[in-house]
Amino acid sequence: MGPGNVPLRAEKAQVQTVAEILNKTSGYLKRKGLENPRLNAEAMLEHVLGLKGIDLYLDHDRPMQDHELMAFRSLVKRRLAGCPVQYLTGETEFFSLSFQISSDALIPRPETEILVEAVLDLLKSRAQPLKVVDLGTGSGIIAINLAVHLGCAQLWATDCSREALALARRNAQRHGVGDRISFHQGDLYNPLRGLEGAFAAVVCNPPYVSSGQLEHLPREIRLHEPLVALDGGSDGLDVIRRIVIGAPSFLAAGGVLALEVGAGQASSVEQSIVETKAFSESWVVEDYARIERVVLAERNPSG
Repeated sequence: MGPGNVPLRAEKAQVQTVAEILNKTSGYLKRKGLENPRLNAEAMLEHVLGLKGIDLYLDHDRPMQDHELMAFRSLVKRRLAGCPVQYLTGETEFFSLSFQISSDALIPRPETEILVEAVLDLLKSRAQPLKVVDLGTGSGIIAINLAVHLGCAQLWATDCSREALALARRNAQRHGVGDRISFHQGDLYNPLRGLEGAFAAVVCNPPYVSSGQLEHLPREIRLHEPLVALDGGSDGLDVIRRIVIGAPSFLAAGGVLALEVGAGQASSVEQSIVETKAFSESWVVEDYARIERVVLAERNPSG
């Protein structure tokens, strides 16, 4: 049975329920080798039916209508063709919040939650209001979570993509922090001229995949996510070096630089930080897989 023969078409004499379709599709996706087949089937079915979480199971005996089956079948075919489920449904979860997502921005990864947690741990005890910048904001997940959890902080968010910024603005409005995040189109620090020395933190999940590794990324990433948000140059560190070099000009005395980095990159990033002679110390936070994932550095207290 090929991708075009997804087992979802109901016979006229046989009505299929939500539970039956969910079970059949989960098994089908599993046989096709898809990871997390049940979660994928649930997410697509929730999207088609307009249900959330437990409601899908409370409505388990609801008959599926023909138009619902057709819409669901279309999503399953696109999923089997490699389109990430988050792009199919237009929704994703990050740090316990729900966000709109599209192919204009990277799909958030759990590793980035480590970055957000580290920044919150450092800033929550500092005197408010704070000014924080999120470089390359994408869908806005970092800036929005920092705004939500740092109640009086003012955020700046930059990105080269007009489409990504529009997505981030919608997410900020969704979570009630649109009035505390200023969005600016441009490359890294370029939109921030006039704000030198203003920020308590410069935060970024930058591109850090080496150019040579892009072709080896999984199909779902390589063909569907924006490669410009992944490509870090020949060694994966081109953008990171620019961020490190520029950070001292925009951080206040004692301000924090916080970067997500790739596996094996932390020591090189720390060396770049040392070479600026602008930071009093740097340290690394590991992710759930014990990979050195976040590099943090504190600006010299004397500025």
